[in-house]
Amino acid sequence: MKRLLLLTARPRIIASRLSSLILLFQRSPLVQMLFPEAKILSSSGFGQITQWAVVTVAGLGAYDTVSGASTVIQSYPVANSTTIPAASGSALTAVAQYTGGNTPGSWQITGTLPPGTTHSDSKGSKTDTISGTPNQTGNYSITVKAWQNSNYTGSWVSASFTINVDAAVITTQPTSDVIRSGTSKTLTVTGAQGLGTSLSYQWYQGESGTTTSPISAATSASYTTPTLSAATSYWVKVTRIGTGYTIPSNSTTATVSIATAPAITTQPGSISINSGATTTLTVASSGSPTPTYQWYQGASGTTTSPIANATSASFTTPALTTTTSYWARATNVGGTADSSAATVTVTQPAAITTSPSSSTINSGSNATLSVTASGTGPLSYQWYQGASGNSTSSITNATSASYTTPALTATTSYWVKVTNAANPTGANSATATVTVNDTFASWQASKFNSTQLANTTISGATADPDGDGITNEDEYIFGTLPLTSNTPPVLTTSSTNGQSIVDFTATAASGTGYAGKTRNFSLQSSTTLAAGSWTDLTGFSNITGSNQAVRYTSAASGSLKFYRLRVWLTP
Repeated sequence: MKRLLLLTARPRIIASRLSSLILLFQRSPLVQMLFPEAKILSSSGFGQITQWAVVTVAGLGAYDTVSGASTVIQSYPVANSTTIPAASGSALTAVAQYTGGNTPGSWQITGTLPPGTTHSDSKGSKTDTISGTPNQTGNYSITVKAWQNSNYTGSWVSASFTINVDAAVITTQPTSDVIRSGTSKTLTVTGAQGLGTSLSYQWYQGESGTTTSPISAATSASYTTPTLSAATSYWVKVTRIGTGYTIPSNSTTATVSIATAPAITTQPGSISINSGATTTLTVASSGSPTPTYQWYQGASGTTTSPIANATSASFTTPALTTTTSYWARATNVGGTADSSAATVTVTQPAAITTSPSSSTINSGSNATLSVTASGTGPLSYQWYQGASGNSTSSITNATSASYTTPALTATTSYWVKVTNAANPTGANSATATVTVNDTFASWQASKFNSTQLANTTISGATADPDGDGITNEDEYIFGTLPLTSNTPPVLTTSSTNGQSIVDFTATAASGTGYAGKTRNFSLQSSTTLAAGSWTDLTGFSNITGSNQAVRYTSAASGSLKFYRLRVWLTP
């Protein structure tokens, strides 16, 4: 740094009515120069809060008299330079100083100051300041004027300077973090050399700007803490070193906190759902920092089946058809905690596997109906009389998978409803119809009195009490009366226009003893009457009797042909 050398000499004052001139002495070579007094200039320089850029305006004594030589210099940070170094984001204080014998009444700055800085506009002071934190890089030219009077009047001196705002010293701050107790943390800062020649670092413990606890040997861009068991704060001072100047910059505070390991505070609860349904499980935990979660399928602690994307405190299962267990693990830097397993029990709704079958019984008999159902137990059953879905006639105490009807004399229908927790509405079976066939015994009871019924020679199946050659059993089949002589169904034959005609009436099975039965007819023919020669005529076999007239016609052939009628009951 060059020193300012003031040479002393006997001044020579030259008076003039037009203006006063000032005789200036320079150090080397010694030259005498005359200047109008009002043209003497002064300027100011700028620096950080921790540094002073002092611009010296060598004193002239009184403004309108020559009392000595004056020069304008920057004494710090860069001696004799008209450029004042600064950095975006770093504090700056620039001090302009007038070193003449008198004290300026006011100061004025013209030009553009860096954004973020202001001018103090000192009054009655030999110094003036520009302070603040510039926030925009660039070169800013200014002129500093020291005025004789406080209202910017009278004589003045000035100097021009350029404030060069370089890029920020710190580009990446050290970041806070949370670690497990008993471990350490490496903090890192990124600095920019900018127009400087190098960077220096010093780490401190405490809040940013507090320099009472510098850390020994912590002088690089990274610093690894000792093992910590309590939260501790750190910061770093990064200094940009240039030719003849330094620009320090304080980082933000980085706090290294100690984690609190997770603990499960709310376990996911087991639940039952219907097959094909989903459910949402939820877990809660404490811990700092806030734990993250991972859900697994299986027993608690078994990590072989992690569930993709199930990383929040709640998890919705897929649609399930089998019972499945799930659990969650809470994790932070302090450790892990496993929840208990929540079992999602899948209940199968009641469903009919096999409906009860219809059946046929004789009058006075009973039938046992059974249903097969699936579903998660317990299953409940309720039998009803009537068509499926008609619940107006529930049967008392008919609440098992099987039901035995009372003795039936008429055809009756039944069905059953099966329910469980998963299907409280229930599953309805198909209708099972118990067809009751009237029997020969019913017919006997309707045709004979008690005395006759007791005498099998009268009422027995093979007896012929009316002597018409037709047994009681055949009377029952033909639908004729057992105590009145009559003929069985009669075939009548005739011919006309070369056609042979056979007629009969197909009587229906009706009345007592015929419930649920059908009388059937087949018209047969033979040319020999020999056994085994009888055949059903095409289109006239298995005719169901409904009291209809039946006629068979064929072309007369002139040959002998015999006809007979076969009659039977079904079932």
